[in-house]
Amino acid sequence: MKRTSACILLCMLCLCTHATPLLDSLVSKGNRAYVLGQRDVILQCAQSIEAALDAEKPTYHDSLCYVASMLKLYGNYHYENGALDSASFAIAEDFYDKASALNAQRLSTGHLLNLEKAQLYYRLKRYNEALDGVDRAIAYIDSTAIYEPGDAEWNNIAMQRAMCLARVGRFEEAIELADLTIADYGDRASLDYARALRMKAKILMLAASRPQEAATAYKSFFETQKAFAKKHFATMTASEREQYWLSLRPFVADCYTLEGLDPAFLFDVTLFAKGLLLNISSKVGDGVASDEALRTLDYRWADVRRRLKPAQAAGEFIQYEKDGAEKMALLLVKYGCKPAFIPLTSPDEVLALAGNDMRTTDRKGKDRLYGDEELRSLVFTQGLIDALKGLKRLYFAPDGYLHRLAIEYFPEAGKVEMFRLSSTRTLLEKRPVNNTGAALLCGGINYGFRRGTSSASGNDSTAYTLYRGTSFPRLSAESDESKTIYADRQNKADSLLRGAAATEDAFRALAPKFGLIMTSTHGDFNAKALPLGTDLKPTLTDNAMSENIIAFAGVNSALRNRNFDASNLCDGLLSARELSQLDLSNCRLFTLSACQTALGQITSDGVFGLQRGLKNAGVGAMLLSLWSVNSDATAMLMHNFFSNMSQGQSAHKAFANAREALLAMSASEEETKTVFDPATMSERTITKRSQSFNTPQYTDAFILIDALE
Repeated sequence: MKRTSACILLCMLCLCTHATPLLDSLVSKGNRAYVLGQRDVILQCAQSIEAALDAEKPTYHDSLCYVASMLKLYGNYHYENGALDSASFAIAEDFYDKASALNAQRLSTGHLLNLEKAQLYYRLKRYNEALDGVDRAIAYIDSTAIYEPGDAEWNNIAMQRAMCLARVGRFEEAIELADLTIADYGDRASLDYARALRMKAKILMLAASRPQEAATAYKSFFETQKAFAKKHFATMTASEREQYWLSLRPFVADCYTLEGLDPAFLFDVTLFAKGLLLNISSKVGDGVASDEALRTLDYRWADVRRRLKPAQAAGEFIQYEKDGAEKMALLLVKYGCKPAFIPLTSPDEVLALAGNDMRTTDRKGKDRLYGDEELRSLVFTQGLIDALKGLKRLYFAPDGYLHRLAIEYFPEAGKVEMFRLSSTRTLLEKRPVNNTGAALLCGGINYGFRRGTSSASGNDSTAYTLYRGTSFPRLSAESDESKTIYADRQNKADSLLRGAAATEDAFRALAPKFGLIMTSTHGDFNAKALPLGTDLKPTLTDNAMSENIIAFAGVNSALRNRNFDASNLCDGLLSARELSQLDLSNCRLFTLSACQTALGQITSDGVFGLQRGLKNAGVGAMLLSLWSVNSDATAMLMHNFFSNMSQGQSAHKAFANAREALLAMSASEEETKTVFDPATMSERTITKRSQSFNTPQYTDAFILIDALE
């Protein structure tokens, strides 16, 4: 990027007439990467164009076009980074302006440049400028006849203009244009047509005076999406399903703004949206969704209600934006009742009070956070408490900040037994978690040493790049509960992976065979903010699944080796994306005894991290952590948890009792044990005062997800 000015001057002086297929290819690849939101690819293409211009020597006219394309791509890169750093928007705008100043009439810098400037202005809420950008794109198309009215591309641009008209308050023009455009779509089964329906619904919602029409339009769009998913999901790859879901995110967010207008419809939308990636994509091998999984696309709120017993309820928390403010609500369906919409405290108000105690992964401050009565009252509002009256059990799926807060341990829950689920659709796919079958236990891992290096065609090279140079310290022997749990279980079918043998490739090979899996290792959450789409440009890709990992033997040596081939070899990092590609459908319970394994990027489809990776792999229930855990407390919790299950307790009951054991501990308790004294070469008895673990930083760090009885 530093060579841009010199490069422009060089290109303007070049008068050769060599063909430029390489440059054409790079421009095309970069434009496609922008559509998909592939930031790294966009940057690579822009830099490659800059380097290739010296060698290719295009004509004077073409050189301007290629430079303009290059500048546009640099702008695209900073636009996509804008979700992470608002200053990037200003840089993106500067690159777009430089590209425009060249006035290079080429497809890649004509209507596309104006549309992309419009998308930037739309994100910045500079709607008049966004409308002007779209109008300039349409004028360019008119002058070049690239598209004709009725073409899918023409219609897509027309719908963008309708959205901009609505944003500047010209609602009648927007609705009229949207109606005319929708009538022009030839393929009523296409995603373009469905997206036009969604945009029309958004326009009606923005008009404010027509909420019922908006609800009807959203319902029409919803049915088209269900039909599309049922028809195409079986043959989609995991990446294509992810792109589809990301393009659907704006619809989900828009629907929630209907609020109490139709809670039953919102419950159905939530079941559909949360199932697309967390549940529907449970797969084997090539990523093809099963017929059984596809049938679950038809789940509705009434199906969930049928699984409830008296004094039970199922709830979907939803976080959304309306009128520029973040909001939170609960969609609650009780036994024998229709869904209700329960407004809750604004997430901004909760997070402002919680401060860094909520966001940090360090356990310091968690006692203060969970002990704050004012904070708990903001979460458990009087309206929520009233809604839960008379209930004995609540199955709930969190959203937003609730993925970071273990509200099931709040005293305000009273006597209501709370089951945390990835989605309430889990009630329709009941897989009880018990202690039957063999267990795979991993611990005592030697992160610095590996026995050989194995190939892995599915290794996540993105994760390797993100963590390169990182070093994981070996866990103390006292914090390794895998060995004691293995000894206590006395099950000859169990398998214990330890030390240098606990490699990523060994885990990959063994894990699909076991019903219970427990790993005692380091976990890490290194994700940046998930890119957010707009009405004009949905986000279609992200790296969040590569930014959440667990570590295995030899990882340090791989991360310190600059010549390591992460595209072909196991690197000791098992990312959420790699987990999602395993077949763990036999696993009823996956326990990650590690730090911050429940974290990830929070979306309306749950957590984009290890949670989603495990669910995609077919895992039933998960025991994961919300922050950096204490080794001794974790070892005791896990030991009691597995011991309780060995006695026949369900996973939910076993974990509740293991927590109670920690809560019951006090520092006054003493433990007497016999140890070998090397000084006297004999055994001696010592008395050790036990540490107290009866505060939230120890007892509330782990959450149990999808553990049904």
